[in-house]
Amino acid sequence: MSTLLIPLAKYQAPKFLISATLLFWGYLIGTLYWALIMIVLLELKPFINRRFQFQNSHFYLIGNISTVLFLIVILVVVFGTNPRLFIHQVIALLPIVFYPLLLAEHYSEREVVPLGAFIYRFRKRQPNAVIQISYIYFALSLLATSSVYHDSYHYFIILALLISWALWQFKSPSSNRVVWISLLLLYFFISYIGQYSLMRLSEEVEAWAIDYFDVLFNGERDPFRSRTAMGKVGELKLSNKIVMRIKTSDNKPLLLQEAIYNSFYDNVWFSSKNIFKPVKNYSYGKTETIKMLVHRNTRSDKSLLALPLSATTGSQAIAVSENVKLSRTEYNTIRAINTKALFEYIIYDSKKSNINAQEKPNKIDLMLSRRHQKVISKIKVGLGLDNLSDTDKISRIASYFKKNYRYSLYQEPLSSNEDALISFLEYRHRGHCEFFATATVLLLRSENIPTRYVVGYSATEYDSENKLFTVRARDSHAWAQAYVDGKWLNVDNTPSIWYQAESANASIFEPITDLFSALYYNYKLWEKHGDNESYQLYIIVLLIVLILMVVVSRERNNLWLKNKIIIRKDKDDNNKKTKLSQQQLESVITKLVFESGVNRYFYEPLRDWQIRYENKLQIDDELNRIISLYYRLRFAEKQATAASIKDLNHKVNIWLNKKAN
Repeated sequence: MSTLLIPLAKYQAPKFLISATLLFWGYLIGTLYWALIMIVLLELKPFINRRFQFQNSHFYLIGNISTVLFLIVILVVVFGTNPRLFIHQVIALLPIVFYPLLLAEHYSEREVVPLGAFIYRFRKRQPNAVIQISYIYFALSLLATSSVYHDSYHYFIILALLISWALWQFKSPSSNRVVWISLLLLYFFISYIGQYSLMRLSEEVEAWAIDYFDVLFNGERDPFRSRTAMGKVGELKLSNKIVMRIKTSDNKPLLLQEAIYNSFYDNVWFSSKNIFKPVKNYSYGKTETIKMLVHRNTRSDKSLLALPLSATTGSQAIAVSENVKLSRTEYNTIRAINTKALFEYIIYDSKKSNINAQEKPNKIDLMLSRRHQKVISKIKVGLGLDNLSDTDKISRIASYFKKNYRYSLYQEPLSSNEDALISFLEYRHRGHCEFFATATVLLLRSENIPTRYVVGYSATEYDSENKLFTVRARDSHAWAQAYVDGKWLNVDNTPSIWYQAESANASIFEPITDLFSALYYNYKLWEKHGDNESYQLYIIVLLIVLILMVVVSRERNNLWLKNKIIIRKDKDDNNKKTKLSQQQLESVITKLVFESGVNRYFYEPLRDWQIRYENKLQIDDELNRIISLYYRLRFAEKQATAASIKDLNHKVNIWLNKKAN
């Protein structure tokens, strides 16, 4: 029986390609030692004259060994590494799993591998089916290199060079080298842009999904965990959507805290106090002064309250509608339950506050991560904080950030194992509010000042016409809160230019979205506080108008559909008539050609047949008129009537009778 070589795997890889790919794989995966051993065994081939006469049974045995290796790799990965990285780890070790088969092919006389070594059923059904696995092994090795995250263009360049090397032998000899290389470069460029965009898209989708479920289950923000964007590559963008409108007594910009955290690990802040306790609603009288009125847009029945620091000191009270229930943590992260689409709460100056003052500091508020102690100590050396009061230390640190750091929404890629916060403090000196807030917390803690990490909003955009602050999603902010002289103070070291930088990214459609938001806001206020009878009257009028619009639109659609059916029917009838007339024309011409005595080729136009007929016999004016009439009737469909086809048939019969006589 002859040997069957699988067409898609009959090419040998170019010399040194597999070795270069293994070197690339070993360097990236961290198995360079094993990769070098594998390369040496492959490249010793020119120095070893002997080749082995492997039979199919030998290859099957080596295939079984590779299968066992694969199972061992799976077991080692499952029980020895992080289960979440299972697929990545298995893919990374594929070159080792299939290396025995590559080596067997390399040193065998046949230089091919039976397909049965990979697929068991081929061992009996098609034992002579063989493949050359060098290109398959090359592809598996490249796949293995992708199992480790690479946020660098260097990886893609080397990948492109290896693929180009592998494809070079497939270039047609007639192809222009410059054109071939240019097209390949264009392909790699498009591929790089595509994979980079997909990677960024996956990050955005992941971030969106986490934020979405935070909103779905926890309201507007997770009160116990704050995932920062530190280390996230690219430009940080937030929505222009209006999240709340605030009326205050003094119209001064203010920081509104939503959640407070005190434990930092791996770019995530956590709250050690994660139990909400009920809070009684405040029953206000006529003498209290309203400090703040907030209307907040919510997407769930839970919402964290954005509050000024003064509302958490025990000197102010919070009032909500009767059906809304309030609860708080010991850090005064306050949650409202049973909120509506536009949720309203009021803050009063009151000696009978329903919110206790924020809990005093504990040991966690002084903790520093070991990873950041070195860089924090290095910065402190140049600050000269010794013998300063806590207030002066805060001022000195604020001046340090103001002088040496700047605000930026864009973050460059980090090298492998590089810490985003350390890079910000030591080298880059630019970042967004989360960098400044986290760095401030750690610096103050290193000076034995209890400090916490706060997230919320900065109310800065004042609407003088409506006399209220408009707070958008992009106004989300982070800052520190330090405990000094027995009370908590806000410490915001983010450069003040941050608000202008965020506003500069506003969408050109913002005025339009603001208009609809304002209409919705005013409608909800009217629904809540407006005249109920007039509200019902407006609803009835609106329903009548909508019903009339639907009725009119339906009648117009019915008329349009009826006309369309009539037009379509007429068009179908015309198509049938046209098709019938064309068949009749072709029947007349077929009779003409058949009885003329000169055959017509199936691909031959009628005019070419006429020329060949006249060259063979004689020029015939009557035949020319008949064919001209046929073309006129054939391509001018309106003239192909039954009478005109009958006339053509009559002329053909006369011409044929003359030829017969």
